[in-house]
Amino acid sequence: MRAIRIIGLFLLFFPISLLSIAQTTEIESLRQNIASTTTPNDSLDHSLTLAQKLRPFSTDSVRKYAEIALKLAEQTEDKVGQAKAYRHLSWSRGLMVQNIAQLIQDATQALELAKSAADSLEIHMAGLALSRGFLAIQKMPEAESFVKGALDYGQRNNLGKLVNQSYNSFAYLSILSDLNKSLEYRDLAIQQSLKNGDQHDLAFNYTQKAYILKFQKSDSVAHYLQLAREIYKQSPAPVYEGILLYNLAEYYGDLGYGDSLIYYGLKANDLSRQTNYVQVARVSKALLFAYYFNRQEYESAEPFARGALEIEKSRPSINYVSAFVDMARIQASLGRTDSARYYFKASEEALKVIPSPRFEVLVRSYYGEFLNNQKEYQAALGELTKANEISQGMQESAVQDFLLLKLADSHRNLRQYQQAKNYYREAIELGNTSNEADLLRDGYEGLKACDSALGNWASAFQNQQNYKIWADSFQRRSYNIQTAEMQTRFETVQKEAQITQLEQEQEIQNLELQQTETERNSLIGIVALLLIAGGIVFALLMQLRTRNTEIKAQREKLSVLNESKDRLFAMIAHDLRGPITGFQSVGKIFDHYVQKEDFSKLGAISQRINQQSNQLKQLLDNLLNWSLQQLGVYEAQASDIKLQGLGKEILDRYEAHAQAKGNELILSIPEELKWKGDKNGLSVVLNNLVGNAIKFTEQGQIELSARQNDGIVEISLSDTGKGMSPGQVQQLIKESKLSSERGTAGEKGTGLGFQIIHQLLDHWKGELKIESEEGKGSRFSIHLPIAPDFAKLST
Repeated sequence: MRAIRIIGLFLLFFPISLLSIAQTTEIESLRQNIASTTTPNDSLDHSLTLAQKLRPFSTDSVRKYAEIALKLAEQTEDKVGQAKAYRHLSWSRGLMVQNIAQLIQDATQALELAKSAADSLEIHMAGLALSRGFLAIQKMPEAESFVKGALDYGQRNNLGKLVNQSYNSFAYLSILSDLNKSLEYRDLAIQQSLKNGDQHDLAFNYTQKAYILKFQKSDSVAHYLQLAREIYKQSPAPVYEGILLYNLAEYYGDLGYGDSLIYYGLKANDLSRQTNYVQVARVSKALLFAYYFNRQEYESAEPFARGALEIEKSRPSINYVSAFVDMARIQASLGRTDSARYYFKASEEALKVIPSPRFEVLVRSYYGEFLNNQKEYQAALGELTKANEISQGMQESAVQDFLLLKLADSHRNLRQYQQAKNYYREAIELGNTSNEADLLRDGYEGLKACDSALGNWASAFQNQQNYKIWADSFQRRSYNIQTAEMQTRFETVQKEAQITQLEQEQEIQNLELQQTETERNSLIGIVALLLIAGGIVFALLMQLRTRNTEIKAQREKLSVLNESKDRLFAMIAHDLRGPITGFQSVGKIFDHYVQKEDFSKLGAISQRINQQSNQLKQLLDNLLNWSLQQLGVYEAQASDIKLQGLGKEILDRYEAHAQAKGNELILSIPEELKWKGDKNGLSVVLNNLVGNAIKFTEQGQIELSARQNDGIVEISLSDTGKGMSPGQVQQLIKESKLSSERGTAGEKGTGLGFQIIHQLLDHWKGELKIESEEGKGSRFSIHLPIAPDFAKLST
């Protein structure tokens, strides 16, 4: 069932002024000027300038210099200076930490001082600051009045920065009522930023435009996010980068890229702690909560919901209510019914602290859903009906379709089937308007259930067919979104689709049987039955043809797999025979030298035993890991890995083998370098690479190194061995090839090691790169993302 998509929306309700930013050296120079100057007026000017320039870097620093400026302005009785200081304070201890009451208090004080000083520019600047607070408590006419006045004054006096901030504010004011109008204001703000030459303003507006485009389901979202990202790469602004990272997390989350959502969400959360930008911390936690909650990983979701609630308890904001609702939902999902009721009641109390019709709809909607699940159907209907009444005129389809479906479900639970059908039809009409496949799917499914209960079999069958059409459409959309996901996820989706299809076929057959029983004595019923039966036969024939095609493709795939398996087993049998026979002969030779007491030759024999045992162990390890992956039971265990320690462990294991061939092993990994991932899997990969390098190198050097660069850990294995031709490199890159070359000492392998390397890297979304030249050696590099998705690995 669809959920209300409100999380993070209010992040963008508060326009943030991004004025010109100087380089760090200029900021440091201003700090020194404050310390060295003896004139209060000069110190005041420097403090106010620093408060403004430090906005992109640190909320706490802005507050610090604004407080210094306020004391200096009070000493010199400078009312304009006091107004500016209060305006900076409204931003730092009001807007950024979401203390709306403090924001309004500081901005009001700034406005009164500016009016007392008759400073027109500062009056409108303070008015824009105050409009943020009015917007937060939904006093829209008052907020709009301040913004309109600021825009008129800025345009008349050619004040580009004031005009830009006014366009920003108008974009926020219209984001709920008219997305197209909001987008127009955002484009005007972008044009003004370009005219002003302010790169941070421009990047911020690109981010906000991407957010609006995402609601309009535009393909240009990624483009504008990337534009903003490129600007921040050239000129960092940690406070505002937090907004960009949050938007990236939400964008990739909507596309189904869970690993990217986690990566950017955690970065936004971390950056918000560094800059004390509480709103980004709050919405980042809410986003991470929603990700784990939707995946039904409730124990992972709970800490993020609890963290967001703790932030709101310390400084209640417009998100105060939703934080309680999230906690209620997670408690209900974990089966803690009493705790869930407590948090739902707490969310109702939170509405008294920060009244909001939108969040009252949120509370009543989810509480109604909870009561439905507890089979308290009448109480659930009351909550949902009230929520629907409040939501009228909000023009938020995400709220409306959720409520319509829940209302319909409640009437159906009370066996009020006609009322339920009316709500399901409204939901379908909304789905046709918004082209929401999942909404249409759920609507037709509900109609089918109601018609079945009423005995309207012909209508039920037609709704079942419509349900199947939109269920298939929704699945196709999901498939298109997930094509870049791991192969295992793709296979899981396909299997679930097959199960769903079988269930649908069974439901159609059940409908046919019910119709036969109830209308067998009616001529109209017989005719309807014949039509339905004809449709079923046709549908079954088409499905049978599709299934036959699938079976044929699976048979061909199985044949290829069996051929590869037979070849692999033949290679393994051949290669196992070599070490085992070698052990037998070594044993006889060893016994022979012991009897003759010729102990000088036993050292060479021990090296030979060590070499053969290493080869045998690696072969068996590879075979075990390959088997586990083929059976789908191999699990990745994520942990923090010190790469230097792991590298030393592996090189120590091969030291004797390397010395026997005259090779020098070199470890070049920084002590502090870590990677969070599957240690066992990474050991398998590195064991194969090191063993392979020793196999093809004699009287040479083998170096294991690693480094971190731009979100990627690169681990490389270089050797000065025999090298490879371009054809051999291509063969290794193609994991489907099961073959192996003999080593410099005649060593033979199955080629299974590189199959396993490819499979593990695919699961981690890593990459293998190979550089080689015949006679000069090879370099194997594996590139691993810092935050991979360690779901259960299966092939």
